[in-house]
Amino acid sequence: FRHTFKIGVDYRFTTDKENPYDGPVMKIRGKDRNILENFGLNIQFQGFSGAPYTATANKNVSQIIGGSVSRNPIQGSINGQRLPGQVYCDLTMDKSFIWKYTNKKDIKKRTPINVYIAVNNVLNTRNVLGVYTNTGLSTDDGYLTSSDGIRSAQNQINRQAYIDQYQTRINNPGLYALPRQARLGIRIIFNSIKD
Repeated sequence: FRHTFKIGVDYRFTTDKENPYDGPVMKIRGKDRNILENFGLNIQFQGFSGAPYTATANKNVSQIIGGSVSRNPIQGSINGQRLPGQVYCDLTMDKSFIWKYTNKKDIKKRTPINVYIAVNNVLNTRNVLGVYTNTGLSTDDGYLTSSDGIRSAQNQINRQAYIDQYQTRINNPGLYALPRQARLGIRIIFNSIKD
């Protein structure tokens, strides 16, 4: 079985009758402004132990021989190995505003607006989702160090170019979780409130 842990922290500078604003104040155009009023910070940590996979014993590539597929033999037990653990940290910052306006019928209204920035994988952790079963690595399938791979590299016109191109071929981005991503957005609640 897999282990999972999640920790979430959410801190907000809200203002209402029961919870008066207690954050920093800055003078802007001669007036004191609550600069972090309705500002929020949310951090989510998640960790997972590695998923199981079945290791294979030798480093030769599976071949089709006479219509049947020859596969590498299993090493150990089925699902006897585990992928590396994964750690994620996501961050969201947001600030809410009230847009006050008067409509065509001279009715004063307020529309809540929320501006946010959300950053997934803020630490840019390189989480491994899959490995080559021959080696247990996401960067090496073991072919270049096998007898077939060594012989194949030696028979090339440019041995180093062959090795570089093979390593580029097996560098599969699907074996890794997504890198850091940032999104900037605005939420507008259209059912405006009468003032």
